[in-house]
Order: sequence, then structure tokens, then C-alpha cells
Amino acid sequence: MSMTQYEWFELVFSSAEPKGSFVQIPLHAAIEKDGRTWNVDGFYSGKGCYRLRFLPEQAGVYRYHVYGCVEAEGSFSVEPAEPDSHGIVRTAGTRFVFLLIPYPSNKKSKYKKNPRFLAKSRIFGPSDWI
Repeated sequence: MSMTQYEWFELVFSSAEPKGSFVQIPLHAAIEKDGRTWNVDGFYSGKGCYRLRFLPEQAGVYRYHVYGCVEAEGSFSVEPAEPDSHGIVRTAGTRFVFLLIPYPSNKKSKYKKNPRFLAKSRIFGPSDWI
């Protein structure tokens, strides 16, 4: 499995519907790269479908181990992002810098460089608050 940096990685599993709460399900993943581990919780999305999502911020090979109501393991590789692609929201002093975030969508966008981006970069400060 191969993807680009800052794209959502999603694992989808089919299994029986959870008993009891649809909100609290035992679905987790440990995602590892270069000795660092991210623990990700999954969710039930309905009709026997379970999902886990992760946003890789670095290029390289990641390994995952899924456990709980579904068991799986594997790996995926992440290629570097385009030079004009950026990561997630970060702080810049007392302001927030909203960076481009790719989102899995089939919708067309008015941004011609990459229609998968949600917004253009912008700095938000106290004057933007409601």
C-alpha cells in the first residue's frame, strides 16, 4: 500500500455489529515508524463496517498492528508530499497557522493545483475570533 505524506491512511474492516454501545468499541491500532509508536482508536461506522484513520506526517515505511474486535497487521509506505503541500494546524506564537490538509473526498474543488485540499494557508489571530 502506498500513499503521499499528509493523506489520510484508512483501514476498513467488515465484522459483526457491536453488541451494546456503538460508541465504545474495542478497536485499536499501534502504528510504528523508526522506533516511534502512535496509538490510534478505531470506530464503528455502521452496517458491519469498522474504520481506523491515521495522518502520517513523515515519509517512510509504517507498520501497523490492529487489535480488539478485529485483528490485522501490515505495512504501508508514504512518499514525500508535493513541495507546496503542508501539514496540519500548528501554532505560530499566539496565532494559529492553518495549513493545507488533504482530505479523502470525491468532491471537485475550485483550487486547481490540488483539488483534494480543503483550504488555502491562512493565519488566524484574535481579530478572527467571534
